[in-house]
Amino acid sequence: MTMDRSLVETLRRTWDSLRGIRRDIATGGHIGAMSDIDALVGVALSETLNQLSTSETAARPEGETDHDTPA
Repeated sequence: MTMDRSLVETLRRTWDSLRGIRRDIATGGHIGAMSDIDALVGVALSETLNQLSTSETAARPEGETDHDTPA
């Protein structure tokens, strides 16, 4: 998958921010909330991957498949 560099950087900064938030929650004594937060993050990750896949498929020339593109 090829992504625009700005998208990659945005996703990287978002992931780094999320790690910091998780660390702050855990060190703030709210470790019990982590499973709920992780579940929500999992849903968000799944939706993000679905949207990226849909966007990439829509941008592909008509008739081209995954098998036509180099890895």
